Amino acid sequence: MQPHRRLITWAAAISLLLLVLGGWLVFAPVQLGGGTSYVIVTGNSMEPRLHAGDLALVRESSSYHVGEVVTYRHPDIGNVIHRILGKDDGLYLFRGDHNDFTDPYHPAEADLVGRLWISVPAIGGWLSHLRSPFVVAGLAIAAAAGVGMSTTANKKKKGHQGLQRAGWQPWR
Repeated sequence: MQPHRRLITWAAAISLLLLVLGGWLVFAPVQLGGGTSYVIVTGNSMEPRLHAGDLALVRESSSYHVGEVVTYRHPDIGNVIHRILGKDDGLYLFRGDHNDFTDPYHPAEADLVGRLWISVPAIGGWLSHLRSPFVVAGLAIAAAAGVGMSTTANKKKKGHQGLQRAGWQPWR
């Protein structure tokens, strides 16, 4: 390989590595040490901005203000993504944009997951199917089959190479 091509190849590899690293720093989930939480929107309480099946990416903030769309942990129903209406005695008041009532649960700051950063229409519904036990089992079986076929193919190839070195030709 010519020196300038090798330099271009290394530059491309380093650029790709930096791009992947940057993507990881920005989009890594909280569960893996990152700063982004992923919330799949359910229901219609945040229409017209957010719809059921949208994927909301939320990031923790040092402060939260009236009017922001924020996800909080409800002790009985899990994550809720609604808009902050106010704050009273250290507790936040929330309401969905499509609702005509204030949420009955008033979370403290410790219950807040993060502020809406990015929303991706409809992809959350598709991703929720990937969490199905049947899909997970199917992917595990496919991965195991792929590894098994790869291992068998490598053993067969190595066996043929050994025969060729000994002067034998494999049947084709």
